[in-house]
Amino acid sequence: MRYFLAFVLIWTGIRCHAQIKLSEVMFNPADSESSDEFIEIFNANPVQGFDLTQILIGDQKTQENLNLNGQDTILAPNQYAVIFDSDYEIEYGSYSSRIPGEARVLFVADNTIGSAGLSNSTAETILLLNVDGDTLDLYTYSLDNDPGYSDERISFDLGNDANNWGNSLEFNGTPGSENSVLDKQFQVDLTIDIQSQVGEFPRINEACLIRVHAVNIGIENLQQLDFRVVINDTISLRNQMVNRLNSGESVTLFFEWTPQVTGLISIALTVKNFSVDIEKVVEKWIELEEMSLVINEVMFSPSQGEPEWIEIYNRSLFPIVLDGLKIRDASGRQGIADFEATELLPSQQYAVITGDTLVRTLYSLDRDTRIFQLKGFPSLNNTNETLVLLGRTGVQIDSIEISHPAEAGVSLERIRADELSLLVSNWNYCRDTAGATPGAVNSVSPVDFDLTIDTLRIKWEPTHPDRDQQYRIAIPVINIGNLPCELEKWELINPKNDNLIATSLTSINLQPGDTSMVTIESIPHSSGLSPFQFKITAQNDLRNANNIFLFSIFISYQHRDVVINEIMANPEQEQPEWIEIINTNEQDVDLGGWLISDGLTTGTLPFDDAQLILSPFDFIVISEYDNWSNLDIPVFVVPDKWPSLNNDGDTIYIQDPNGTVIDSLSYSNKNISDKGVSLENINPFLDDSGTNNWSFCVSPQGSTPGKTNSLYVEKLPPKGRLDISPNPFSPDRDGFDDNVIISYDLPLLTSRVNLIIFDLRGRMVRHLLNNASSACRRSVIWDGRDNEGRSLNIGIYIVYVQALNASQGELLRLKKTVILAKKL
Repeated sequence: MRYFLAFVLIWTGIRCHAQIKLSEVMFNPADSESSDEFIEIFNANPVQGFDLTQILIGDQKTQENLNLNGQDTILAPNQYAVIFDSDYEIEYGSYSSRIPGEARVLFVADNTIGSAGLSNSTAETILLLNVDGDTLDLYTYSLDNDPGYSDERISFDLGNDANNWGNSLEFNGTPGSENSVLDKQFQVDLTIDIQSQVGEFPRINEACLIRVHAVNIGIENLQQLDFRVVINDTISLRNQMVNRLNSGESVTLFFEWTPQVTGLISIALTVKNFSVDIEKVVEKWIELEEMSLVINEVMFSPSQGEPEWIEIYNRSLFPIVLDGLKIRDASGRQGIADFEATELLPSQQYAVITGDTLVRTLYSLDRDTRIFQLKGFPSLNNTNETLVLLGRTGVQIDSIEISHPAEAGVSLERIRADELSLLVSNWNYCRDTAGATPGAVNSVSPVDFDLTIDTLRIKWEPTHPDRDQQYRIAIPVINIGNLPCELEKWELINPKNDNLIATSLTSINLQPGDTSMVTIESIPHSSGLSPFQFKITAQNDLRNANNIFLFSIFISYQHRDVVINEIMANPEQEQPEWIEIINTNEQDVDLGGWLISDGLTTGTLPFDDAQLILSPFDFIVISEYDNWSNLDIPVFVVPDKWPSLNNDGDTIYIQDPNGTVIDSLSYSNKNISDKGVSLENINPFLDDSGTNNWSFCVSPQGSTPGKTNSLYVEKLPPKGRLDISPNPFSPDRDGFDDNVIISYDLPLLTSRVNLIIFDLRGRMVRHLLNNASSACRRSVIWDGRDNEGRSLNIGIYIVYVQALNASQGELLRLKKTVILAKKL
C-alpha cells in the first residue's frame, strides 16, 4: 500500500513539474491584427506529458484557461501547441499550411489573448502560470519586428531573458514546428538573388549573376560545402565548393547564367557535406528583352462614345507572359493589366489593351483576338502623348511619343515592328476603311510593292510665299515596300477645278527604303489658302490609298490689300472700341485666322464664320465685344483677344495668317477727338501717308462703321465752288421750293467751316455752320428763317463760306447771292 501511494505521488509530481516553455509569440501579424496573433508553447520534457488544464496564459493584466472542447488534455513530450484567440479559422487561416499535423492548435477560453489582444505598439509580458498562480514561464517581447515576423526562443535550456529570444527568420514564423532561430549544431542561413550584368533588372538573353550568400549560424564549423544551383528543375549550373566555413562566418558566391526564358523562374540551391543537406528554393522574375513586345497601334482619338485602346505585338520567337504588364502615359499615371498569371501572348501575335472591352463589338473581332481590360487605363492625350510599356518590375520594354494631330476615329499605326519606336517616320494614320486594325496586320505595314507620300516631310520655300512670286514645293516619295518599285508618274493638281499644275516627265526606280524628292516650282496669282492634290502612280503598287495627299499652302496677301479705314479709340460710355477695315483688292478675302495687334496683344479672328469672307471694296468692323446698342453695324466680328486702343497714342497692325503685316496705323493723342467721334481714313485707295490722310468724322452720328466714311473723297476739286439750288426759292410752305440747298466743294481734305447768310445791308441773319469740321464736300439746307426762327422778308441775300485748314495754313472764301421770293 505504501508503495502504491509512493508510486502515485512520484508519478503525479512529474506531471505537475513538466518543463512547459513559452516558445514563440506572434504579436504583429501580416494579416488580421487580432485573429492571426498566437502564442506557441513547448513541452520540453522528453518523456512525460503535461496536463493543459493546469495552466493559465495571457498578458500582464489578464490570464485565462484554454478552451479544450473535449480534446486530449495532455501535451505530449517534445510537442508544440499553438494558441489563438477564438476567431482564428483552423482550415482557412493564415497558418493553415504551416502548422504540421503533429502540433496542437488550441484556443483561449475568452475572445482574445490577454486583456485585449497583443499590442504591437507597447511591449507586453506574456505569462504562463499554473492554476495556483505560480509562474511557469514569462517573456517580454520586443517591438523591432516587421509585420509577419514573430519573436522566437533560441534555446529551451536557457532562461527567458531577451538574449535568449530573436526575430523569426521566416515570414509568418514557425507555428507548431522548430524555431528558425533555435541553436543548432549544423545550420546555414542562405540568401539567393539574381542581378543583371548589363542593366538594372535581369532580362532574357542578357548575362546575369545568381548571387548566393551563406552564413554559418550553427555551433560547429563546416568543411567541404558543395553549392549547387538548378533553374526550373532542369538547368543545372556549375557547382562551387567552399573548403571551410567557420561558425559565424559568411561567404558570397556568384553563378553566371544567361536566361533563355522570361517570366517567373525557380532557383533551387542545395548545400551539402557530410554534416548538412540544406535546400532552399526562391522564385524570381526575368524581364522581357527591350522591344520584344512593342506598342503597335494606338487609338488615342476615338469617335464619340467609343473607348481608347492600345495594341501590343509580340515580335519575339517565344510566348510572352503578360502577367503584371503596365502602361504609363505622359502624366505618369499607370494601369496594371488584369491578366491571369498564366496568360501568354504567342509569338508574332497581337493583344489589345483597353479600359472597355467594347472594342471587340465595335470592330467585329472574333473570339481568338486577345482583348484585355486594364485597371486604371490611362486617358490618352489627343496630341503630344508619351506611352511607355513596362514589365512587372517596372523595367521599360517599349516607349513611343505621339506628335501626330488627332483624327477622330482613326488610329495611329506602326509601320515596321523592327524599327525604333520613337521614329516619327515609323508611324502613320491607319488607311483601312474601318479607321483601325486592332488584332490584325497594320494597314501601313510593309507589303511587297508600296510607294507612299511622306506627308510629314513636305516643305515649301519660302515658308510664307507671296502672290505673283515663285516658290518651291518639295514632296518626298518613299518605297516602304519589301521589293523595288517604279514611280511611273506624279501629278500636282488644283482640286478646286482639277487643273493640272505640274507633272513628271520620266519614271524613277526606287529600292526598298529609298526616297525620291519631287521638286515643283510655281507662281501663285491669288492670295489666301491654296489647296493642292499630289498623286503618284506606281507599278504593281498594292496599296493605292497612300498615293494621294491633299494639302494647302497659305499665300500671303500684299501690302494694303486690306486697309484700316476707321477706328473708334474713344467710344461713348458702355460702347466698344472698334476698327473698320476695307478690302481694296479685287478678290475675296477670307479673314479667318487673320491677326489684329498693337505689338503687345494679338487677337485672332475666328476661322469658321461665313461672314468673314470680305468681298472686294466691302467693309467689316472688328470689335472689342458685341455690344452695339444704339449703333447700326451691318457686319462685325470679335477676335479672341482685343488690343486696347490707347487714347494717348498707339500703333495698330493688321496681319494675315502668315503673320505678314498688310496694313498699320500709328496715331497720337492729337488724333483723338471727343467721345463717340471716330478717326476716318479720307481715301483708303491712296498711298499710305500716315495720319495726314486721316481726320475726325464729320457725320452727325460721330462715326460711320460699315459705311462710306464721311470724309471720303476720290479727288479734290482744283478750286472752290459754291452751288445754290433752287434759286430763287419761296419758303411759303406750299410744298414747292420751300428750302434751298447750299453745296460747296473745297480743294481741302479737311477744314473748319463757317457758313453765314447776310442781307444786302451786310447784317448777319443766319449762321448755318459755326467752325464746323468738314470734308471737301458738304451740303446744308436753309429754310429762309433767321437765327431766331422768324421768316425773313423777300429779297436778295448773300451766302458766305469761309474754310480754314490750319495745318496747311490755307483760308478759302466763297460768296454767292440767293433770292428769297414769295407769292404776291
